[in-house]
Amino acid sequence: LVARVGAHDPARIPAVLGEVRLAGREDDRYGTYSMGMKQRLGIAAALLGDPDVLLLDEPANGLDPVGIAEMRTLLKALARAGRSLLVSSHALADLQQVCDWLVMMDRGARLYQGPAHQLLTVTGMWVLVAPEHGHDIARLRQALAERGRAVDSHGDHLAVAVNGTDATAVAATINREAAALGVTLARLECTAASLEDRYLALVARTEERAQR
Repeated sequence: LVARVGAHDPARIPAVLGEVRLAGREDDRYGTYSMGMKQRLGIAAALLGDPDVLLLDEPANGLDPVGIAEMRTLLKALARAGRSLLVSSHALADLQQVCDWLVMMDRGARLYQGPAHQLLTVTGMWVLVAPEHGHDIARLRQALAERGRAVDSHGDHLAVAVNGTDATAVAATINREAAALGVTLARLECTAASLEDRYLALVARTEERAQR
């Protein structure tokens, strides 16, 4: 039906079904397809015209973990085949694994545009800190900032940027500083910056500037 409406060569149907790993299911009823298969069928329909550019909106929406992994594999394969993929998604962890260029938006404003690896290596490592009692988080954040640390708020925890120093040593220092304030830490973790961390940090800084 899609081939007929779009005036595409129906001889391409087996090829695109094979490309999205639906070969052998072409005679099955649509209602028997899983959500992941339905998403892949939609991509197959978009491939009928052999486009150079694919625009995908939330391609992993509603999929289970297996379906999400399969979708990532498919997107990588399509990119390796020489196509450009523009993916709109809120699933930042998935984007981190498949995208090489990012445009990050918040309420219509562009927060970042550029290579994905560049955004992730701006700060490299983080120390994630959470006090035992939520009411201590503002006081802890202020104390760390007063000591010259770059601190971003992430709801129930803080992310302290580590720039060119040993993350473990920074974590130990933060632990001592919190103890000096009389704040017990329930979380103290060294981790590489994720795409979600960077996005939330950019949003927080934008809000801080707007409030000034």
